[in-house]
Amino acid sequence: MNLQEDLKNYMRVELYLTANILLKKGTLPHIFKGQPNRKRASSKPTRAGVLKFRKFRVLAEVEQQHQAQTAIQIEEECQERTNTEDFEEVNTREN
Repeated sequence: MNLQEDLKNYMRVELYLTANILLKKGTLPHIFKGQPNRKRASSKPTRAGVLKFRKFRVLAEVEQQHQAQTAIQIEEECQERTNTEDFEEVNTREN
């Protein structure tokens, strides 16, 4: 009775509530939507506000990762420029 072990696409079902459920071979279905006394069996519609909040949270995480990656790239470019400028400056002094 462990959904994580019974489903082929457990993570997809967890992330996307509208995803199709794929059972692994040899697994018998044991939770049905017609059993409202079970918490997992009854499907409650997800409220629009909750879905919107989840989307914003995911987008914020992606944006943070992108900004961090961009900041690292800018730092690396600045360091490369200062290193080449220092090298050119030393070469011009020597000549």
